[in-house]
Amino acid sequence: MVKYIQHWNIKMNIRKIPNKYIILNKIQKYKNVKDCIKYFKCDYRTFHKWLKYYNIIHNFHKGKKSYLKGKKLSKYIKNKISETRKKNPKNKELKLKRVEQKCKMCNNVYINVPDAKSKVLNKKYCSKKCSKLAMNIFYKNKKTHKIKFVCEWCGNIFYSYKSMNFNKYCSITCSKKALYNRTYGKKYEEIYGKEKANIIKEKIMIKTIDNNKNMPLITKPHILLKNKMIEENIYNDFETSKRLFYFEIDEFNKKLKLCIEVDGDYWHSLENRIKQDKRKDNFLKNKGYKVLRFKEADIKNNINKCIDIIKENLYARIKF
Repeated sequence: MVKYIQHWNIKMNIRKIPNKYIILNKIQKYKNVKDCIKYFKCDYRTFHKWLKYYNIIHNFHKGKKSYLKGKKLSKYIKNKISETRKKNPKNKELKLKRVEQKCKMCNNVYINVPDAKSKVLNKKYCSKKCSKLAMNIFYKNKKTHKIKFVCEWCGNIFYSYKSMNFNKYCSITCSKKALYNRTYGKKYEEIYGKEKANIIKEKIMIKTIDNNKNMPLITKPHILLKNKMIEENIYNDFETSKRLFYFEIDEFNKKLKLCIEVDGDYWHSLENRIKQDKRKDNFLKNKGYKVLRFKEADIKNNINKCIDIIKENLYARIKF
């Protein structure tokens, strides 16, 4: 344990100081500030105050640089240090040329580094005040360059800059209404042409495939219906979760062009989902496919009725 001597010195703000010989012994032993501080359980500042109080000359500084107080470096050591710095310079920007320039706002001379990448060294103005004044003048002059335009949708007059790309419409609502009027009820080929329409369709196909990668392939009511079809010897030419055009179909028969869909009670009762299902059915009907939809409640309560409907359509498609 270290024996502390009480000493009250108001100028040094020191309350407890260890013995001088104990400090010297630990400096010779550890040769590092951090280890000495751990032993004495004090701060870096208080430890150096103790050294000043006893007039102790040490040969270390924060554990990073080792030097003796009062001694100067020789020319041989200075040349070695300069050679190492040239080989591995820490800041290359410090070696770039410095040029005196005049500030455009206040005409004061300041030092600038034109070849530097950092904005701190390569400045346009001498201070932050001058840069703010220049920005305010720039924006005030910019407002005078506004030109009069007429909205193509509503006919209102509005002002904007030449560089802006949205000079046709006065607001976002007008641009949305014009786009809706231009594209509603039309196909991609009528709007963009055949080449661009095929590129857009391919992108939609790729996105739908990527979004449905982690989706479950078969649900519980789908499994019940599939097992019942296997028992009745109907499930010969069917394929589960087959992708057709942009859509994924639960059960698909390629020869007879028959599609079977199993709808859950919750998700397929939502408004957005009902619209999507109608679009899907209309698209497949136009291509010559027959679509049959069965709800979850109908499969659980009356599976036999669902299978009778499938059989009727199968025999009708075979005769057809």
